[in-house]
Amino acid sequence: MNDEIVGYVCPICDTPNPLSTNYCLKCGHWLLDTNTKARPIAKREYKRYFKNNSIGSKVVSIIKWLVVAILLIFVVMVILVACHLPSSTTNNVPVTKQVATLSPADFKTQSITIPYDDIARQTEDYVGKKTILTGQVIQIEEGPNNQIIMRVNMTKGQYGIYKDTVWVDYTYKQGEKRFLEKDIVNIWGSVTGRKTYTSAMKVDITIPEINAYIIEMAPQSNT
Repeated sequence: MNDEIVGYVCPICDTPNPLSTNYCLKCGHWLLDTNTKARPIAKREYKRYFKNNSIGSKVVSIIKWLVVAILLIFVVMVILVACHLPSSTTNNVPVTKQVATLSPADFKTQSITIPYDDIARQTEDYVGKKTILTGQVIQIEEGPNNQIIMRVNMTKGQYGIYKDTVWVDYTYKQGEKRFLEKDIVNIWGSVTGRKTYTSAMKVDITIPEINAYIIEMAPQSNT
């Protein structure tokens, strides 16, 4: 019968114990103590306790928490990515700034490599300097008169993933093929300052700005 007394509940740790046990299996309390009496437990309640505290139920509980944790991580990652995407409602395409007239060969010769950390921390020191950088296009927006803006990640990190973003203004030359996202490009241009734009999450982000004079596809690596 389900109402049959099959054990006693420890008054200290609330753990059911079988009738054959005089000491609590969990905390060791003497179950026959008359000062803190153990509570009789029926067969039905005894079974229900061990069913609810079985390994299977604990595993299910752990899996539920893992699923919740993974979903939270995914949401955080989506928010972080969205914070770095320019807002589609903002007109980010500027008028490309005029570069001093030089032949492409002369411009390339006069261009120097500036580490991202330097150009990001001390942008004002490099305004007007001709620079060359190589990076991966992560976003392009087209404007009137063949003008485009790009966001380019210029530092190749672990596993071939690029980071460290610059803003690039450029005007396509006659007959020039369009550049696409994920293209790896070489860029020659002049540092113009710092650019602040509003991301899709309405967060203002400021990065170095380059007025590009020449953009070419980077040679494909065999490695």
